[in-house]
Amino acid sequence: MAKMTTNNYIVIFYNIMFLSKKFVRIHKINFAIIIFVAMLSIIHIYKPVMMYNEEGGFRPFGIGYKHKTVIPIWVASIILAIFSYLAVLYYLMFT
Repeated sequence: MAKMTTNNYIVIFYNIMFLSKKFVRIHKINFAIIIFVAMLSIIHIYKPVMMYNEEGGFRPFGIGYKHKTVIPIWVASIILAIFSYLAVLYYLMFT
């Protein structure tokens, strides 16, 4: 059996990184969906005051009233979906 040297470990590490990047490239939509669901779950767990009312329900979209919001959950989900897909593309392009 051959002795493992540092160079062998580096080669194995780069192969794993290449395979994982290739796997992400093939399944980029799935990874974007996973990131989106995770971020939306975090928002739903923390229930920020600007999106949720006192009873825990969603605030309606509107301006000028105390019980309405400019950032309803549907706007936040659209923005999160776009940013999660861009995050996957950024990972594939710059790593």
